[in-house]
Amino acid sequence: MTLEELLELAGIEKDTKLGDVTELGLSGNNLTSLPIEIGNLTNLTWLWLSGNQLTELPAEIGKLTNLTWLWLSDNLIPEDKRKYYQSLLPNTRIYW
Repeated sequence: MTLEELLELAGIEKDTKLGDVTELGLSGNNLTSLPIEIGNLTNLTWLWLSGNQLTELPAEIGKLTNLTWLWLSDNLIPEDKRKYYQSLLPNTRIYW
């Protein structure tokens, strides 16, 4: 799935600039992966990804330096990867 398709799924208008997206709700969509372009949403502060089928996140998630809240509960991300993602996002509160 492309970043544009994810934004559409979340109800974000097509003509919205990526820098204007500060919240993104994608919970409960059975997503199995995220595009690496997710890292282009540099002003994102809230990201809901709970209730999907994610087993990993792209390393580009670490570019989201303004991200303060990340919901990842009810996914398939193994325990051993969680510390790695937390290290990519040291200032983000992650809910597993």
